[in-house]
Amino acid sequence: MYGKSIQKTISLGHNNLKASIIIDKVIAFLILHLPNFNSHLHASAFTELLEKSINQKLALFLESQSRGYEFSTGTISPLYFLFIKDTDLNSSRRQPDIGVFLGSSGVTINEAFFHIECKRLPTPLKGGRLESEYARGGNNDGGIERFKKELHGASLSVGAMVAYIQKDDYLVWHKRVNGWIKNFMDANPDDNITWSKDDLLSNSSNNQSEKSSLKIYKSKNSRINYPPIILYHFWIPLS
Repeated sequence: MYGKSIQKTISLGHNNLKASIIIDKVIAFLILHLPNFNSHLHASAFTELLEKSINQKLALFLESQSRGYEFSTGTISPLYFLFIKDTDLNSSRRQPDIGVFLGSSGVTINEAFFHIECKRLPTPLKGGRLESEYARGGNNDGGIERFKKELHGASLSVGAMVAYIQKDDYLVWHKRVNGWIKNFMDANPDDNITWSKDDLLSNSSNNQSEKSSLKIYKSKNSRINYPPIILYHFWIPLS
């Protein structure tokens, strides 16, 4: 089942960078800046609630913040991130909401090393969409489901989901999302993937103080052909 390898290095020019180091950097970047996204939307008088529109705003916000965020691996300096919405990628059978790229002076990798899928909580129940779409949808459109079915991040070892919480709080949604996953474990609704306790969202050691608006969970999600992928779940209030 796990016959395929996953990406362990990122090629940038003539250099091979250790992927885990770069992934740690982008996780730290998201932890630093995602708590400010809600106030950014309010400051811009943004009122559109369509998920795609929010995703576009998020990609532009992260891209603007990355302009002042440079770092070094010891091999190359400076390095920076690029955040691009709805990108066609070789490592994804469907477009992730946001692909994260790595660049340095005069060089940019042409394949995202990190995929981000975004979902609203609650899911707007129109057009046959399922309430459980954060985890599993009705047409391979569930957030966690897309990673498990290798529609996103097939050859990658780590990815992320962003939840826009627009009603209730993270405690309510954590219970609901894990409740859905437990139901999938019991009912086994998919022929080609398996839901298990590893898919459940657990508290991440990356969580900031209780005063932070950002809540972070982690899950380890099995896949069809590749080893399990680690997903970081970044939950932000958008009231």
